Amino acid sequence: MIGCVKKRIIKSIMSVNCRQLWWGFVLFLVVLMYGCYGVLIDLCKVDGEIPFLTASSVLLTEILKLFICLLVLLAQYKVHLLPLLTWKVVLPFSLPALCYAVNNNLAVFMQTQMDPATYMILGNLKIVTTAILYKIIINKKFSDIQWLAICLLTIGGIINSIAALKVKTLALSEIHTTFLGLAILLCYCFISGFAGVYTEYILKKNLELSVFYQNVLLYTFGVMFNLICWLVQAYQKYVSTNQNYFDIFHGYSLYTWTVIITQAMTGILFSLIMKYNSNIVRLFIIAAAPFVTTALSYYLFDLHIHSEFVISAFFILIAALIYNYNPT
Repeated sequence: MIGCVKKRIIKSIMSVNCRQLWWGFVLFLVVLMYGCYGVLIDLCKVDGEIPFLTASSVLLTEILKLFICLLVLLAQYKVHLLPLLTWKVVLPFSLPALCYAVNNNLAVFMQTQMDPATYMILGNLKIVTTAILYKIIINKKFSDIQWLAICLLTIGGIINSIAALKVKTLALSEIHTTFLGLAILLCYCFISGFAGVYTEYILKKNLELSVFYQNVLLYTFGVMFNLICWLVQAYQKYVSTNQNYFDIFHGYSLYTWTVIITQAMTGILFSLIMKYNSNIVRLFIIAAAPFVTTALSYYLFDLHIHSEFVISAFFILIAALIYNYNPT
């Protein structure tokens, strides 16, 4: 009897340890792939310019995510569930897909209304907006110490942005923006936070449903909306340059495909995190990812590391420790 109890306890401990190791591996993988994005985009450039339409890479990323999730569903023998869908189940997934598509285009438009410094520094406000919306939509109650951690995370992100500006030789004295630019930036931060939190809400609303089943719904809308964005962007480029950007693979290289594959995997892993963990974890991943970018840039491009990167890392580390010290 005692031996059986001991075996059950050992089995339970091993199960918990395996889950912790699995999530640790997932988080490490997401940070690594998310942090590689900036470096891969730099490697894609030809004469300092991105040779392909960003909308085309986003569209192909959505298509790849949809394809992967359909394959997983097929392996799980759950594809037969798709014809049983109702509009009540399907329509909620259209909203975050639309938000992501809008934000991808807002990010491009904002560059015409403000300097890179303002965009990079104030863009960190999405950390705060995500936390506020998380409290409102998910009804998550943060303790005072957790709010402090979120503030430290935001400060760490801002310091990291300033360090990135120094690397790119962008002076803070060159800051210029328009009222429209600031208004759009605030909308961008709000939409970014809302899309992430609402996605988590609908993923967790039906915990019994496979996350891959839910992702098929989300990515189907993502393909539809981003197809429209790509067609519009391709037409604009055709009018201005008379080049055939309707060839979706125009300007692609091996690095471009690496971007698409890593972004697709990151998106799917983020959905797992939102389904079984939280958006706050996603924020810490996004905040930690630039250090992967910095490390890779140091070895690939002989990047000089400024002291701000170290200070930023300190703030983010302290924020992570504080946030998990007294979870509610």
